[in-house]
Amino acid sequence: MRERAIIGLLAVIFSLTGPASALARMEFSLGGEGGRMRLLVEGTIYNQSLLRSDDFRFDESLSLVSSRFVPQFELTLENLLTDLGPIDKLDFHTMIRPVYEGIYDMRRDRWGEEAPALIDSPVGHWENRARPPRNAGNFRLLDLPFLPFDRLHGYKQNLTRNQLRWERTDAYRDWPFRELYFDLTAGKHWLRLGKQQIVWGKADNFRLQDIVNPVDFGIHSFLEPWVDIRMPQWYINYQYQFGPRGPFENVALQLIGSLGQFQPIGIGQVGQPWATVLSYEGGRTGTAVYNYTKALRNDTLRNGAAATMPNIFAGIVNAFRGARGEPLIPATGCADPARCAQRFSRLGGSQILERWHVPHSVSWHNMQYGANLEFLLKGWRFALTYFNGRQDIPVDHVITPWSTAKPDPITGLPFGGVIELVNPRKSTFGLAVDYFEPYTSTVWRIESSFTPNKLLENWNHLDLNSEHNVFSWVIGIDRPTVGGPIFKWINPTRQVFVSGQAFGQTIFNHEGGARTGIPTDRNQFIFTFALSTNYFHDRLNPSWFIAWSPNGRSLLSGGAIEYLFTDHWSAKVGFNSTGGHPKRHYENLASGYIPALGRDSTLRRILGGDNSTNLADHNIGGERPAFRPPVGDLQEISIGVAKELFGDYLSRHNDEIFLRFGYRF
Repeated sequence: MRERAIIGLLAVIFSLTGPASALARMEFSLGGEGGRMRLLVEGTIYNQSLLRSDDFRFDESLSLVSSRFVPQFELTLENLLTDLGPIDKLDFHTMIRPVYEGIYDMRRDRWGEEAPALIDSPVGHWENRARPPRNAGNFRLLDLPFLPFDRLHGYKQNLTRNQLRWERTDAYRDWPFRELYFDLTAGKHWLRLGKQQIVWGKADNFRLQDIVNPVDFGIHSFLEPWVDIRMPQWYINYQYQFGPRGPFENVALQLIGSLGQFQPIGIGQVGQPWATVLSYEGGRTGTAVYNYTKALRNDTLRNGAAATMPNIFAGIVNAFRGARGEPLIPATGCADPARCAQRFSRLGGSQILERWHVPHSVSWHNMQYGANLEFLLKGWRFALTYFNGRQDIPVDHVITPWSTAKPDPITGLPFGGVIELVNPRKSTFGLAVDYFEPYTSTVWRIESSFTPNKLLENWNHLDLNSEHNVFSWVIGIDRPTVGGPIFKWINPTRQVFVSGQAFGQTIFNHEGGARTGIPTDRNQFIFTFALSTNYFHDRLNPSWFIAWSPNGRSLLSGGAIEYLFTDHWSAKVGFNSTGGHPKRHYENLASGYIPALGRDSTLRRILGGDNSTNLADHNIGGERPAFRPPVGDLQEISIGVAKELFGDYLSRHNDEIFLRFGYRF
């Protein structure tokens, strides 16, 4: 495998280092001699290939996981209209980016819709078997030999290999047009209409106010420049320059409103090299029980009383016998065949993922809007923002909760329910400040946001969520530094740019503890530090960063060295490494590993032998079961992954070295 990875990488390198014609930014005057209209053409073409291994070991874990070809072309038509009534000028801009990810052709045995086993799931495993297209995998619930395989579905896990190859995901519905908008200027008025990025806030890589555009983390996590992984949206973007007003040196007001469909964040899908844990656990664990309970129902509908598929939940419920000692549900098929056949139970039973309920319709009800008021006061730049839109990170919501009075008609369980993922509305208020302190040549950045009544996942509630006020803040310091014992050693003749940030978040009225309630901690902190410099007349440009979370005990570090051969050709080599400590309470769950059926095994805890329980409605006939139901394991998966933050069980094994060769014009 290592040889194949190296051969593939060398092929990419040689293909990009061959001869090519010299290009430059092109400008054309249109409309004849003396015409004001101009066409500007610029862009970049590059290939970035990634080698991944566990802790940078040269063993079987070393493999080529990405070879991404990115041609990006920007076309700008200036002065389409000039001096037309109140209109000073009208420009048009578009960015075309038809990306090709070659790994789906180079490694068909590993990545794509027909990918084989990737990692074990906390409640089952995948296997590469023949199946129809547009399905990311087959799943065996609980790894029991008598249970059938069923295909994964839902949770945006239905992209074909061809769609993945060209990155024609839900994040890029207008492929290959990444941006497409008109700019209109009329005196102090400015208007941008079309598909665009709107960036608010002062923080780097923290989304406090930068929430207008969702981000596609399925491309390469958050390790790419965010300008490349934000999802441009269709918006009307208006700004008015008030100019000096009273004590303020300048005042400007920006108003925005969405024109297109809502899009949630990109989480990737199983079979993508950088699919997130939300994709893995949401897609696989959520649909696992769905597939099984659906199979129970179909077996009962086809065979009636002669149903043969074991109901593995019977042992849980039948621990509590009826008045005459009879079992409460049958050992095979549905718990209540009559109710099982009814339409309302067609989706299956306990703890299933019904759908991701994304509001796609374009309407006033689904419109997202906001305002940004900026002003300058004695060198201090302030920005007050407000944004009303939908949470782009989905939240679990039980729409059909089971109880002792109304148990699941398929499994017989009195807990759980039919789950959907929702993106509720929220309002976020923000304040951002930056100031250049001339004595120390330091830039101070402060950004904060407050979201009242934000819907959060909460496993202490039967509907799996609750509303809480959330306050977040970032303090950043930037300084170009020359000299000193450390920085003079790094670069004795040029500046070393240093940047540090501290992030904090507080959830008010937090509920739960280490294994219950809201997955994230009440108070959460992350610290980042970065530096960069230049050598050889700015041709050699090294950079390095590190991020640390004391809550998740997570550490992320990366570095790169870019060399500019000419003003157009460049090469970059770098690394990214993630470390983290698995939460002890969740090692057998959030690690995706199912140990043998022993005292501490996941399967044993599901089927019996654990006295702990978390939800209040886990009783039958006034008694509490002597073991935890499957909802407990689903709960710990969610909480365990959330508490590990960016050091989750997937990222800890995704140490990588990357090479990028590019051409800019």
